[in-house]
Amino acid sequence: MKVILDILVIILLFFPLMSRENSLKEFLEMKDLLTLKVRTCKLPVTEEKKERTVHDIIKEAALESGLDYKLLLAVAKKESNLKPTAVSPMGAKGVMQLMPVIIRKYKVTDPFDPEQNIRAGATYLSEMVTRFGLEHGLAAYNAGPAAVVKYNGIPPYRETEHYVRTIIKEYGLL
Repeated sequence: MKVILDILVIILLFFPLMSRENSLKEFLEMKDLLTLKVRTCKLPVTEEKKERTVHDIIKEAALESGLDYKLLLAVAKKESNLKPTAVSPMGAKGVMQLMPVIIRKYKVTDPFDPEQNIRAGATYLSEMVTRFGLEHGLAAYNAGPAAVVKYNGIPPYRETEHYVRTIIKEYGLL
């Protein structure tokens, strides 16, 4: 079937270019030459890229950012339940629920791409935990570092207090 298709393509592409004087023999020689060129110009078949899961990306991002896998997984679950297309009412996007300012800061071109989103979120979380410690770093990830500085700790926001408690419990420190 492939050979027939090759011949049809050659006929359709090159037959109008041939003059009436060309014989069938010349046409077949041209076809053989063209088929040879087409076959030698084909790109090699590459191995299919293995589909990576959100868990795989979280593991890699945790290693790269120096975070514990369980912590990063707990944050991702709390933020979006691991849904790459999640969007919050406040405009946070993707698995790690990145706000527009964080998307720009880490040069994320597609916040719904789990790879970009999780890597940026892991880097940001790592920076917050390094700067403030674990609990206050989680609060900074949720409410912003300015709120943690303003209140010298976890801000008195019900959502942020619940967020920190839930992740600490999920992470296994409570």
